Amino acid sequence: MSNLASLTPSVSSRTTEPEPAVKRPTQIAYVLAVSVVVGLGLWFRWRGIDSQSMWADEGYTTWLTKYSLSAIFTVLPTDNHPPLYYYLLHLWRGIFGSSVFSIRSLSVVSSTLCLPVMYLLARRIFESRLCGLIALSFAALSYSPIWYAKEARCYALLELVSCLCVYSMVLALEKASIARLLLVCLFTTALLYTHTMALFYVPGVVVFWICYPSKLDMRVRLKHAALIAAVVLLLYAPWIRTLWTQVRWVHTGFWPAKPDLTALLKTICMYCGVDTDNLQPAIRAHLPGTRLFGFLTWVPLVVISLGWGFIDGITSREAAVRRKVLAISAFAALPILLVFVDSRLLTSVFVNRVFIGAGVFLPLLFCFPIAYSRNWSIYARVAPAVIILMVAALSLSVQHEQRADWRGVTRFVLSLPEPQREVFAFQPFCQMLLDYYSNQLAHPGNSVQIRGLMTKAEIEDPTNPTPHIPVLADADPLGMLSDAIASQQYKEIDVALQMYRLPPSLTAMPGFLQTHCAAVTATDFGGMRVTRCMLAQQRGHAG
Repeated sequence: MSNLASLTPSVSSRTTEPEPAVKRPTQIAYVLAVSVVVGLGLWFRWRGIDSQSMWADEGYTTWLTKYSLSAIFTVLPTDNHPPLYYYLLHLWRGIFGSSVFSIRSLSVVSSTLCLPVMYLLARRIFESRLCGLIALSFAALSYSPIWYAKEARCYALLELVSCLCVYSMVLALEKASIARLLLVCLFTTALLYTHTMALFYVPGVVVFWICYPSKLDMRVRLKHAALIAAVVLLLYAPWIRTLWTQVRWVHTGFWPAKPDLTALLKTICMYCGVDTDNLQPAIRAHLPGTRLFGFLTWVPLVVISLGWGFIDGITSREAAVRRKVLAISAFAALPILLVFVDSRLLTSVFVNRVFIGAGVFLPLLFCFPIAYSRNWSIYARVAPAVIILMVAALSLSVQHEQRADWRGVTRFVLSLPEPQREVFAFQPFCQMLLDYYSNQLAHPGNSVQIRGLMTKAEIEDPTNPTPHIPVLADADPLGMLSDAIASQQYKEIDVALQMYRLPPSLTAMPGFLQTHCAAVTATDFGGMRVTRCMLAQQRGHAG
């Protein structure tokens, strides 16, 4: 017991003495454990960055970030994201290129940097080596941050900026200085410019600043808060007009379903590393007949453990501990709860990945009994965190989610033997991906024309000052197909569709092809389908 206890200083000595020197064997074991966790975190993040195809949103990211910064800005009113990630990726690919590895590596680097930040933050908050190791382990091995580390979207950057925002607040509250206050302004502004849903993080930021223990009296703290708010508002003001346009567009109809209690609890489990969806079938495949290890097994485990950490902190005799647990709980949970309520009452915007910058702090609640409780042995206090961490590692091992395989779709389309044909991809993001992968995969003499709502120049010309994405609802894809068939220039027409969330203008496409083609074959690639339409003149030619 002394080995673990030596990594967690007593509550009474915490405010007056530095962490005690640990015995050399324990110190060596601790350094080894940290090294192993970091190594695993790096391996899971960097391994197979480009092993899966980019999906539709990544195709859009790849298309948009080829343009100049000013051109990117002209597209954003029809987007629902701020510009920071797109701007950074534009600069990043200018240095490292446009391969899948290069484009995704910005996210991997962002996620990798989260590991030391989370470790140092936990060490600073809890003044405990053991808590630092536990926080690092959850950050390194939870499946959700690893998944979004390998995606060319803004979520890994959102996680990093959020961690830096909290860390800068802790530093400024420990010892206020102009430099530290400016860091709070910088990272808070960066948080808002990384994702629009970070607006729901603002109440958590405010509560954290007010509640976290500090030697600053409340008057000084509020004065600094007003200064930070003024600077952030000044820096964010240029974006507000575009933000309002995006908000109005989202409220005309956004795709997420209204969340229920199950969605809320799954999100909480997700950010504690527990994959309730994949664990159940994986375990029951090896233990047929068991009714355990499903949603009703993992949710109580996670909720009770989080509740124990919160109650242990909020009932502490130390005012500083109570303030810490309030600050961390507010920052971690308020965005999730606020979006849940907002989505129940108004247009649903509840998408669990947008909470990554807040949810990664939920496991810190496991550390309060470890660092501050006097009522249990160190092994009992560590047990919940260790058990959930083991479940998180198991979740990572059984998590086999696949992205939409547009690389496979493109390879299949390019491999088809008929040279006198045309390929249609009417959904703009899908047309972007087919164009991207066809440029990578096509051999000389094996290229194929890919048509859609955008011309090749609109997809590929990086000098276009005003890039534009056509609105599918305003187009006539069936008319385009009819014209291609009537032209009698082709023996085969192939149509690539993303079948999930199929827009109304394309729902009639399968029936149209059955009616107008001499023969139809469909090949599915997960959520995508390539339909080959053999035209009558091909049948006559074969005869």
